Amino acid sequence: MKKTVGLALLLSATALMQAAKSAPDIMYCDVFGAMRQCKKGQEIAKELDEFRGRLSKEIEADAKLLAENEKDLKAKASTMKREALEKEERKLAKQRRDLEDKVRDGEEELKMTMNQKTEALAIEVEKNIAEMARMRGYNRIVDVITGRTICCIDDTDDVTTDVIKYLNEKATDKDKTAAA
Repeated sequence: MKKTVGLALLLSATALMQAAKSAPDIMYCDVFGAMRQCKKGQEIAKELDEFRGRLSKEIEADAKLLAENEKDLKAKASTMKREALEKEERKLAKQRRDLEDKVRDGEEELKMTMNQKTEALAIEVEKNIAEMARMRGYNRIVDVITGRTICCIDDTDDVTTDVIKYLNEKATDKDKTAAA
């Protein structure tokens, strides 16, 4: 009796260990946090901050010049002929439009640059995450923010086919119930 119980416990322990070994090894990673905190991410953030700073200074200088020109025109307006005043007002309107265009173009360029650099960094980070997963024997790494699987070394735990079969069975059951 004791031998049977001992053998049963040994077999159970062996089965549990086998199940633990074959269970999917799922790890989690904050990809956005990794992107933000890695050296490359910090370099990109610094580049973008510098770009944003240069753009802001240029726009600020142009806005200051426009404000000065408007102030000068207001001061001289009472002494100017109507035609000369209208000509100067058109110049100021063009200067204002040019400044608005510069702001819009700068914002667009900054946004495009941010998207390009961020996308390139994301690809590089995810590639390195997959490489690290293979080296460390992780089966799957999931992004904690999005829940998206970043890499899957062994897809034997993919249950998509089973889910489709189950959904189709449920649909068939519903159809039978509705027909009755």
